[in-house]
Amino acid sequence: MCLTPTSALNSAGRRLRTLMRSQCVQLPGAFNGLVARMLPVHGFLGGYVSGGALSAASGVPDIGLLTLDQFTAKIKEVVTFSGGLPFLCDADTGFGSEEMVSKTVREYIAAGAAGLHIEDQEFPKRCGHLDGKTLVTTEEMVAKVHRARAAADAAYNGESGHFIICARTDAYSTHGIEEAIDRAKKYVEAGADMIFPEGLKTIEEFKMFAEHMQKIGPVNLSSRGGPFMLANMTEFGKTDPIKLDDFAAAGYDCVIYPVSTLRCAMKAADDCLSHLKAEQGLKSHEENMQSRKELYDLLRYKPGTEWVYPNA
Repeated sequence: MCLTPTSALNSAGRRLRTLMRSQCVQLPGAFNGLVARMLPVHGFLGGYVSGGALSAASGVPDIGLLTLDQFTAKIKEVVTFSGGLPFLCDADTGFGSEEMVSKTVREYIAAGAAGLHIEDQEFPKRCGHLDGKTLVTTEEMVAKVHRARAAADAAYNGESGHFIICARTDAYSTHGIEEAIDRAKKYVEAGADMIFPEGLKTIEEFKMFAEHMQKIGPVNLSSRGGPFMLANMTEFGKTDPIKLDDFAAAGYDCVIYPVSTLRCAMKAADDCLSHLKAEQGLKSHEENMQSRKELYDLLRYKPGTEWVYPNA
């Protein structure tokens, strides 16, 4: 699959790169098409697809159980119903060997993703904010990043600057911040556009990490120099609660909120079921629900009129 020059001009990856050069972009997680429809309504300029959220929404833990096809089907869904927002998407460990990483990149591009991140954990992987992780060698991850970069550029007729290859390192929790920085530098040298340092704790650590990345030459992707930088602001994890503006000041180009919408939705569902069981009905709980009109407005659906797919 090679994309035509016309389609490449407005690629999702290029649009996300442009956004990140002008601001630190919030990327909330969307685990289905309905949540994806909400993002532009609330003024978000992009989104994120989390492997942890997709796994949980499917009823399984985040240990690499979902297939590449399951991921790409969901990516296509959220991109379509968001109205075409650029989505950065989790690809776990790449779904296999370095050869498989090439296929993963091609399939994510076909699904409409702006970019993906792969991580340097061994399979089966674990959530980045849990203990007990084990990592592949730096050399193995470098080989995967190199394959991913080659596949991404080949999809655009050899032209770089489109699909984003983000390398996530989990080395901070297993080997310390210096090892994480050293690995990240090698991943950039292998072709990563973006670095995702997972599990850092304080804003000072985030700032230190970004400063080291900005010194990498001759890479000059971010407006600050060096690769683009991604921060993960997940709840109930190892990272202190940090605001978007503080991440921006520390040198980050985007912040993901991977499981936030799922957590809020599941808490609301739990409350709903609790009320239903206790009260044998939900009349007293309707004020906490999305109304029929609100749902139809989100779907852009007016009963009795034609609705043309995807109407996003």
